[in-house]
Amino acid sequence: MIKRLVLFFCLCLPALAASAQEQEVKFAFDNYRRYYREARLCTDSVKLEAMKKLRVYFHEHPYRLSKVNMSVPPARCLELLTPEGTFSDMDALEAEFERSNAYRKGFHTTADDRVGIFIGNALDRLCCIADAYRRGTLTADESLSDKVLKAVVHYGMLEAGRSNAVSRFHASCFAIPTAAVNIYFAWLDKMELAERGGATPLLEAACDMLKVLGLQAYTQPLRHDETDKNVVSIERFRNHVWWVAATRWHTVRYCP
Repeated sequence: MIKRLVLFFCLCLPALAASAQEQEVKFAFDNYRRYYREARLCTDSVKLEAMKKLRVYFHEHPYRLSKVNMSVPPARCLELLTPEGTFSDMDALEAEFERSNAYRKGFHTTADDRVGIFIGNALDRLCCIADAYRRGTLTADESLSDKVLKAVVHYGMLEAGRSNAVSRFHASCFAIPTAAVNIYFAWLDKMELAERGGATPLLEAACDMLKVLGLQAYTQPLRHDETDKNVVSIERFRNHVWWVAATRWHTVRYCP
């Protein structure tokens, strides 16, 4: 599966795969595979049953959905998506970011994080589309169409490829994981199909990407110390505010 996903990402995003962002993307996916693999070793039947119930709960009761910008209606979000998986009204700004190499740059305040806000807005729109499926106002063919799944991968790769040498606070550890987690649970039945190996490569790639983004609640911003090697630890969060963000990843991390 790993080789297939790597090939998929390289074919879909050749410019990114060949750029300096490749190191950050590899770091993000290596982290995801490590913690996901460790979580799946759990054999405690009581814990597994509890986690299954918690997953259903978060499907029925989205996490802080009120904090997700749902101002663009689902139908309009779908209309704005191109077949390549980008929002047409956001393409010009994305091109500007590419020209200025904005993905490698830091920012002074949260409000100055134009890249994080941009990616967060894209994920919020995808969350709007996914939640419409959860509520039954969009069909699976509409909400999980190829262009929607491509968008999850595309904007997720932009986020995963941002530089870890500069601060990625707030958008990367709060807003983007919140949207990603809500998308995952809105599509829970399809995500579980992907995890069983019964889905298309594109759906599997989108499923993995959502969990990569969710894990950022633990990993971002990097501390550049020993705790980066084991983010699920007491030392990572003792006397630190980042523990608040990390709690939202638990329910995605423990997948049956």
